[in-house]
This record gives sequence, structure tokens and C-alpha cells, in this order.
Amino acid sequence: MGRRPARCYRYQKNKPYIKSRYCRGVPESKIRIYDVGAKKAPVDLFPFVAHLVCDEKQQISSEALEAARVAINKHLGKTVGKDNYHIRMRAHPYHVLRANKMLSCAGADRLSSGMRHSNGLSVRVTHTGRQTIGSGTRKHLIGSQNMVRVGTHTNVVVILSDSLSQMLIDGNTGKTVGKDNYHIRMRAHPYHVLRANKMLSCAGADRLSSGMRHSYGKPIGVAARVDIGQILLSVRAKDVHEPHVIEAIRRGKFKFAGRQKILKSLKWGFTKYHREDYVRMRRSGELAADGNIVKVHNRRGPLEKSALFLAGQE
Repeated sequence: MGRRPARCYRYQKNKPYIKSRYCRGVPESKIRIYDVGAKKAPVDLFPFVAHLVCDEKQQISSEALEAARVAINKHLGKTVGKDNYHIRMRAHPYHVLRANKMLSCAGADRLSSGMRHSNGLSVRVTHTGRQTIGSGTRKHLIGSQNMVRVGTHTNVVVILSDSLSQMLIDGNTGKTVGKDNYHIRMRAHPYHVLRANKMLSCAGADRLSSGMRHSYGKPIGVAARVDIGQILLSVRAKDVHEPHVIEAIRRGKFKFAGRQKILKSLKWGFTKYHREDYVRMRRSGELAADGNIVKVHNRRGPLEKSALFLAGQE
């Protein structure tokens, strides 16, 4: 079964719908690796970091996230080497996408066009209006004692042209009074066109599917719901590799719909400290390296083991 275009699921129109015990059978996400490159490199090794920031409120599929990761990783691997960068995907696809399968007969694995261009083909004509019978006309139709039972409802009714023709045939037998003693006039004219949306363009196109009845849909994939200003991915590297990182993110940006911006961060790596503050706090012992991040000294423990006390700070 082919996927519908990603533009069908681009915007956030409904509430978040995640995988749970009530929503089963969700396909696995296409992106399985969120940290690529030298992810174990020390925090002091890669001071430069650039972000790809989303500029629209939308949904990004897991296929698009995986395609962007592959494109950035491929470019950086060729230009700076696999040991000189670290990519971190910041958007996670948890929202479940659903598709309404329009068929329940043979060929149900093929999705029809659904409600796109659902004007339909002309199948027959009907009469859609019944006017109220006036008092001047009623006396020619029925007796005054039955006047109360005459319906004057003005709602639209649909009378098929087949039924009208059958009424004309049944009433024109002439068995009781003779054909020269009556005159039948059909007052309802079938001008309204009925349409039917045929959901198929393959074999069995004459069978109508269920359309939008019970159209909740089954899970077909997952997507990430992102807001304006949310970081989609981040890349940290050395300062000398800044042009290559910017170019790699620019190439990965084409995998997403909408608008994104590439921002160069003023902070050190994946930490929350500005470069000047980071250097000062690292020299004073307030920050300690902990893999690719740092941890703050909590000022607890024995004084002889405290880096702040040995550096002459409180």
C-alpha cells in the first residue's frame, strides 16, 4: 500500500495522538538513531554548535527526520571526518498518523482518492421540491371533510424519477373508469441531479466503497509535532569546521517542508553556558566535564576533595 503525500499530514489540525494500549498496531519510526558521529567526544573538544530551528507550526514525519540525518551525516563524513562532529536530533516523532482505507472488498490494499474531487458522476435525476397546496386547489383534489389530512409540510423530499414513471404506469391502467374518463398530470419534474463518488479507478470501479463512514483510519506512521522556534537538530564541532557544519545543515533543511532557519549558538557545545562563562567556570572548578555535557559543583562533601576549596573559593 502506497503512502499518501506528506502534505496531507503537514499541519497540526487535531490533538496529539500517541501510541498507547488503545492505539495498537503503530508502525515503527523510520528514525532510530538520534545521536550520530563522535557522541562520546569530551565537552571541551567541540565548542562550536549550530541549530536548525523550525519557523512553522507543523508536523514532520519520521521519514523526513531520517532523510535529514542521513544527508547531514553524509556531508560531514566526507568533509570533516566522522570523528570531528556530533549530530543530535532534537525532534522525536510520537504523533501517530492515520489513513482511512476506503475499501472492504477485493483490492482493499489500494487506497482510493477518498474525498478528493468528490463531486461524483451523474447517475440519475430527481425532483427535490414539493410546494404547499393552496386552498383554491384543494377543493378540486379532495373533499372538504378530508381537508385536515392534507399535508402542507414544506421540507425538501426526494422522489426518484423511476418511482414517478412507475406511478404513471400503475395509474394509467384504465380498468375502473375507462381511459376516456380521467386525466393524469405529473406535477413533480425530476431536474435535480444525483451524484455518486466512485472511489476506484481500477477493476471493480462500479462498486461504491463505504466512503467516509467509520473513517477513523488505521495507523500508517508517526510524525513529530513542532512549534515555531523549536530546535529540530543540533550539530557541535570545532570552530575551524564551522563552514562545513553550516553547509551540511543547509542540505538537510531541504528534507523538510515549510521554513527553517540555521542559527549559530553563542553557547559552548550542548551546554547551557555562554562561552565566556563556560571558560571562567571551568577554570574556577565550578563546572566539571561529564562526557559530552558538564555538571555543576554542588559544594558538598569533604573540603580536601573540593575543587572550589582547593582553588581558594568559598
